[in-house]
Amino acid sequence: MNTINNKKCAAAYEAAEVIANLTDGEVCTIKITGEMNEEIMLSIRDVLNQNDAMIDLDLSEITGLKEIKDNFFVLCENLTSMTLPDSVTSIGESAFSGCSNLVNVVIPDSVEKIYKNAFLDCKKLASVEIPALVKVIGKSAFCGCSSLTSVEIPTSV
Repeated sequence: MNTINNKKCAAAYEAAEVIANLTDGEVCTIKITGEMNEEIMLSIRDVLNQNDAMIDLDLSEITGLKEIKDNFFVLCENLTSMTLPDSVTSIGESAFSGCSNLVNVVIPDSVEKIYKNAFLDCKKLASVEIPALVKVIGKSAFCGCSSLTSVEIPTSV
């Protein structure tokens, strides 16, 4: 792991350990690289829910992640920003529901479906740009996002 200007870079297999070792209240960007599988994603999600650091999670350089599964990051209240990789094609039902401190999410151009309640009650989410390939946005996908001031929706929806 390398640390540059409070940005920690970790290979996918060591990411959960990096997050677990953050200090409560710490504000940190974590860029995860390398091959991702479901076991690694589950361990990352589990430690996110056990830590009180505020985390910007950058997954833009991981491979092997095709979808953000239903309820995957639900109630990860310390998640402040999420950058998804280009390999993701769908964001599951309630995937980020209740992430009350999520301010920013970068949805890659590869995403075709955003399922219902995907970002339900992400109260601090300020703006969202929906990629051109998105064909489906589920019911209440952004319901309860009280800080949302800008949504760009392509004509494909």
